[in-house]
Amino acid sequence: MEPCNILAVDDEVHNLEIIERLLTWENGLKLYRTTNPFEALEMVQSLPIQIIITDQRMPEMTGIELLNQVIDLSPDTVRIILTAYTEVPEILDAINLGHVYGYITKPWNPEELRTMIQRARSHYNLITENRALASELQIKNELLEKKNKDLEKFNDLKNQFMLVASHELRTPATIITGSLEILASQKNSLNLSQFKIVQNALNGALRLNEIIETFFETIKFNSEVSVLHPTTINLGELISLVEDRFGPYLNTRKLMLISDVDDHLTVMGDQRKLYLVFENIISNAIKYTPDGGHIEVRGFTEEDQAHIIVKDSGIGIPAEELEKIFDTFYQLENVKYHHSSRHEFMGGGTGLGLSLCKSIIQAHHGKIWAESDGKATGSTFFVTLPLSNGKYELRPPEFSRLNES
Repeated sequence: MEPCNILAVDDEVHNLEIIERLLTWENGLKLYRTTNPFEALEMVQSLPIQIIITDQRMPEMTGIELLNQVIDLSPDTVRIILTAYTEVPEILDAINLGHVYGYITKPWNPEELRTMIQRARSHYNLITENRALASELQIKNELLEKKNKDLEKFNDLKNQFMLVASHELRTPATIITGSLEILASQKNSLNLSQFKIVQNALNGALRLNEIIETFFETIKFNSEVSVLHPTTINLGELISLVEDRFGPYLNTRKLMLISDVDDHLTVMGDQRKLYLVFENIISNAIKYTPDGGHIEVRGFTEEDQAHIIVKDSGIGIPAEELEKIFDTFYQLENVKYHHSSRHEFMGGGTGLGLSLCKSIIQAHHGKIWAESDGKATGSTFFVTLPLSNGKYELRPPEFSRLNES
């Protein structure tokens, strides 16, 4: 054990001498003694006293009164009192109030005193260890709080930059796209080689516009400036529009899409934003399903909820990544093999799609999650939304920051 200073206080000197003889049994103990409780208080102030033992009955003040003052001077000092049997109820009250650690009745047994001192030393060591841990934890919490504040500032700057960048990029991207569309419309004035160059440039410009728009939508949601425009939506018709858009890509890659959505599956929501959700989910199913695979879309009602399930026969998702895929900028595949595409096998995106989907679905008081048995087992995405029954109010949520899921 650590070295231990013990202060014994008793108005009878022979009692102090007995205590001193008893406490020579173990190394590391140093005894200070006094017959005057006021001198004891001065010693507690000037010396590191780990344990104080005092008699209860003293002419200047009682032991309990002395120990009450010790609490203010040195709260960690372990306080023990020597008392007569008749005073035990009063001592127990002091123990219950936390003023006294323990007591020994007179005449005391030497072994009892030694045992009490051992327990008191262990108790003091535990107090100091806990205090040190608490201090260390406080320092770490302060550092963590500072880092969190720094991250929040960085996040705010990043969001502001990306929002400004998205705004600034939209205008030139629109001009480029419009100009290329005009050139492409003049096909008869171009030879085959020129037309292919223009068409490739136009496809790239259109893709650039999609990426900028995705960035813009995500920033708006995570900056809490997005506004929902709710209407009654037939999910079957909405999903059919999404599927029609991907029809050419499905044919090119020989993918089979089976759709079975209830005709009267309606919700209250923002049509444009929910379109983005199912566009992203079905686009992912196409990108991560090998040529010749199949995709199934089902929609049905269960317990006042609209359920949409998109299942594919694609590459699957490892269990440890099922939650991460909804994080902003998260890419399932290795980013060093990234290539941008909305329909080619393993074509990457910005890593914003599913994060945006999660924000939109949460804004509609719904849930979105994914399940998979692992690699090469396919994936299933689940979306639930409250049915359009007038029992809830559609409102923008408290959106997470950009770097959160």
